[in-house]
Amino acid sequence: MSMDDRVYDAYREAGALARKVLRRGAGLVKEGVSLLEMVETTEGMVVEEGAQLAFPLNVSFNEAAAHDTAMPGDERTFARGDLIKVDLGVHVDGYIADTAMTVDLGSHGPLVEASRAALDAAIAAVRPGIAAGDLGAIIQSKIEEHGYKTVANLTGHGLERYDLHAKPMIPC
Repeated sequence: MSMDDRVYDAYREAGALARKVLRRGAGLVKEGVSLLEMVETTEGMVVEEGAQLAFPLNVSFNEAAAHDTAMPGDERTFARGDLIKVDLGVHVDGYIADTAMTVDLGSHGPLVEASRAALDAAIAAVRPGIAAGDLGAIIQSKIEEHGYKTVANLTGHGLERYDLHAKPMIPC
């Protein structure tokens, strides 16, 4: 097996594990459940699978779009009406998979649908040679079609070994 094949396989393994754990962890987001319980359980799943966290699990509530990390003693619980973003990073030998999921405990369906439409449109447009800015424009256009605005200070990003936010940056 060549080095390229090993790298590819490590990314695939990290991605498959991240997807599996993210789905299971997001399934723990229910009204009345403790944030710390959900975080500790989800992070434990990664370790049980033989991988490592690329960063602490991020669980962002409502208007916090991203990067909210529970601290020891955090007493928050999930409540009816919450819009929760779960962001998980897993690495296998430094090869990182970074993935997120939104859990709607309220009536945020139109916003979630707009976000899904933007993601689907961007994925459909990906091809060799497409500029990151073109992907960003597609995302922005689709979000605006649904009557929303993008979050200006967040971007999509590439991944490199041990580098979570590598180039290219994809403006959203």
